[in-house]
Amino acid sequence: MNNIYLTIPGLYGSDGYHWQTIWENQYPHFQRVQQHNWDVPVAGEWIAQLEETVARNAHRNIYLVAHSMGCHTVAQWAAQTRQRVAGALLVAPPDVLRLERNGLVSGFARLHPRPLPFGSTVVASTNDPYATPELSQMMAQQWGSRFVSIGQAGHINSASHVGHWADGYELLQQLQDERQAQKIA
Repeated sequence: MNNIYLTIPGLYGSDGYHWQTIWENQYPHFQRVQQHNWDVPVAGEWIAQLEETVARNAHRNIYLVAHSMGCHTVAQWAAQTRQRVAGALLVAPPDVLRLERNGLVSGFARLHPRPLPFGSTVVASTNDPYATPELSQMMAQQWGSRFVSIGQAGHINSASHVGHWADGYELLQQLQDERQAQKIA
């Protein structure tokens, strides 16, 4: 079974300088989960697009690579799907309650967090303007994810100037290696 890596960007999508877009352009097995509206994320719509994309690729070994609101999309999708994925890299999940209060997103805060049914890693920055380090660590714990702090890297997006973000790609490879080791054991 061959691997596919589905990227799930956050609010406004990921521009050409974002590590997700760079990975999609550089590696043939990366594919973006497209949304109808990147500017106003509505949980039900974003979850439906993820469900459809995962279902289309169900014959493959799927890894989810989410950024920002994409992380919350993955968490809510996992709570209601019957589809299976191998694992997820969840980068810079924001304070969804704050975003909902400000009217930037809709429907993401209504579900209570629960452990993900697959291996996952949450990656956070100590100076992310959208989530405190404590909140990021709490989300990782609620999702049953490994937590990795990478120091001061902002929102770990194109404004952070991480480019290809080799360290992030290494974390994705570690997640994949852990999944393979579990299969063998």
